[in-house]
Amino acid sequence: MPQSFFEKTAFDKNDTFALMKSMKHLDLTKDIQNIKSPSLIICGEKDYPNIKSSLYLSAKIERSKLKIIKAAGHVLNEEKPRLLAQTMLDFYQKNDQIDW
Repeated sequence: MPQSFFEKTAFDKNDTFALMKSMKHLDLTKDIQNIKSPSLIICGEKDYPNIKSSLYLSAKIERSKLKIIKAAGHVLNEEKPRLLAQTMLDFYQKNDQIDW
């Protein structure tokens, strides 16, 4: 990845690759079924690397809701900020009365 890619991000190139390396062997699949709180899983329909994971999480987390945002990729907060905010607000309002 070119250095210019990292100019607008919170991490520099070295930090990004160190973070990726540290998570390379991280496996939390056995812990997913322990999530009992309502969970909102959001993914852009063009976020191809994460669609499969989003579907998996939504199937494994009992009280989850999956929202696929149309015409969006990985950076939903930049691509569709209003729709992302409304999706989150709707979820929080619907689950506001639940005893977490």
